Amino acid sequence: MFTKYPHILAFVAILLGVLFFYNFEPPRHECQQRIDNFKAKHQSDLYFVTFKKGALPPRLKGSLKNCREGNNSGACFDFIDIMNKLTKSLDEFDFSCRESLSQEEPIRSSLLTGAQLLIEIAWGEFPPETKNSWGEGTWLEYSDYSTFCRIKRNYIEYFGQESFMKEEKSRFLNSLPGEPPQWVEDKCLNCENRKKAIETIGWNETKKRSLLSLNCSRF
Repeated sequence: MFTKYPHILAFVAILLGVLFFYNFEPPRHECQQRIDNFKAKHQSDLYFVTFKKGALPPRLKGSLKNCREGNNSGACFDFIDIMNKLTKSLDEFDFSCRESLSQEEPIRSSLLTGAQLLIEIAWGEFPPETKNSWGEGTWLEYSDYSTFCRIKRNYIEYFGQESFMKEEKSRFLNSLPGEPPQWVEDKCLNCENRKKAIETIGWNETKKRSLLSLNCSRF
């Protein structure tokens, strides 16, 4: 039949191709609509809010500062809340459009700064004697470790395992102090040039004692 009507065969092939593409690769406008919805949902948290006379910085920026300076559950409440909302949205985002969403500038930087702050809080002011993944010497609770694991999982899903491992070496481990601050009359004598943990105990031991060694399969 089809040999007699080649135009019908061509039409069927085109139709099947369109259906396959639609099911496995949504039209660009659909991904863009989903990204727009994502941006609207997290507008004040991750993006600058512009208006006629200026712009408001993203809520995450202020929450990071408050958490770092206060370093307690109350001061970090907004930061944890924003990261939980972000990771939930990233978990639920359509797989077929994730590559497009990953191009949004705040996504990668938000996950990285969130992970780094939790790693630094869990570490403390100097190298812990043993693995510090379960709250030894820190106020972090089970739910906060769960937040870290979701951040890590989202980053790997959107940007790859290799990229995360590069960040471990170039960013996360490099930020951890290797010696305590020395205070004299409210003045820190070595805060500007404190040795890093990677200098005092080495790369492997630093990672072993840090939050990066946490087994996230438990969460």
